Amino acid sequence: MFGRKVTLAACAFLLAAGASVPAMAEITPVNTGPAPETGIHMGSFMLYPTLSIGGQYNDNVFAQDTGAKSDVSLEVHPSARLESTWSHALIALKAEYDMTRYNKFSQEDTNDYLFGGEGKFDLGSDTQIDATSEYAGLSELPGDTNILVNAAKPTFYQRWNSAADIKHIFNRLQLDLGGAFTTLSFHNTPAIGGGTIFSVDRNRDVSEEFFDVGYDYGRGTEFFVRGTLNQRDYELPVSKFRNSTGYEAVGGVRLQLTNLISGQAYVGYMQQDYKTLTDIGGVDFGLQLDWAATRLTTVSAQVTRSIEETDEVGATGYFATTASLGVKHDLSRSITLRASAFYTNNEYHGVTRNEDIYGITVGGDYHFMPQVALGVDFTHTSRSSNVVGANYDQNLVEAQLKLAL
Repeated sequence: MFGRKVTLAACAFLLAAGASVPAMAEITPVNTGPAPETGIHMGSFMLYPTLSIGGQYNDNVFAQDTGAKSDVSLEVHPSARLESTWSHALIALKAEYDMTRYNKFSQEDTNDYLFGGEGKFDLGSDTQIDATSEYAGLSELPGDTNILVNAAKPTFYQRWNSAADIKHIFNRLQLDLGGAFTTLSFHNTPAIGGGTIFSVDRNRDVSEEFFDVGYDYGRGTEFFVRGTLNQRDYELPVSKFRNSTGYEAVGGVRLQLTNLISGQAYVGYMQQDYKTLTDIGGVDFGLQLDWAATRLTTVSAQVTRSIEETDEVGATGYFATTASLGVKHDLSRSITLRASAFYTNNEYHGVTRNEDIYGITVGGDYHFMPQVALGVDFTHTSRSSNVVGANYDQNLVEAQLKLAL
């Protein structure tokens, strides 16, 4: 279920897609792909097909404060990626499908999908152009921030996102210019007990433009400044009062300390100016760290902060602040262990709503061979909110057979 996976990954791909902080001042190789043990040669291309089939136990399917209902579900996730092997250019296509079928509560079944393409082109040794485009059909599941507690089924929506940027290195300076465009189209949702939850009023287009200038100080250190503009335009006349423009201005440092530690940290200010609602502004900050603690253990940490949209009556929007930590350890050639945790605070403006969301996941994979593995994971999620009926605790146990050719 792409919807839930996005939530537990601490907003790895936000609804209003923004420009990520570029890497340190270097042009990255374009022919990076999955592990060499997998893949099918097709001339100048490699095809990477995967399939995971498994089952999940959910002790609180509807993410309820009281009267939790449990169920088991079948999870099927095929995917394929076709990737070129050229040295100075990359063309890639991908497709994914995510099916969930519950045993008792079939109204919670989902059929999510994603199609996308990517291109990277080296224009000499100092210039690179990147472009991506994705079209997806996704589901907002019970417990997601924008799902009302009386929703009778997940809210389905389509997302089309395209982005492009160009990087160029001038001696010690790196300049990165780009933009992104996202269209979101929501479907109305049946309500428990009858009626309809009006969701199409959330349909909108989001545009972003950014620049990033980095200075290579040496010894694996780069200082940078980044500016971003955005425009959020709602489709229906009844929702136009939520139209807004915003900006983000930050400065920070990127580090590459040997090949063991890399990361970045930044701080600045961001603001969203609304057509008729009260403007939102505040401190912006972020952190990303990747650490190869040993040859067998990797640690990653991330902190993000953003201004998100909401259709809650009286609310302008909300600050979403998320911190996450993940650890992976190769116990042996056959066994990989993993653990992760995240914390999110959603602070609403215009209403008194405030919520904290916590989550932990522990699990591992047993590899029968490089192409075949059995994975088992346990996930606990908890939401504490000052909105009556919005609290919940949820435990998931999942086992999957994973195949990669």
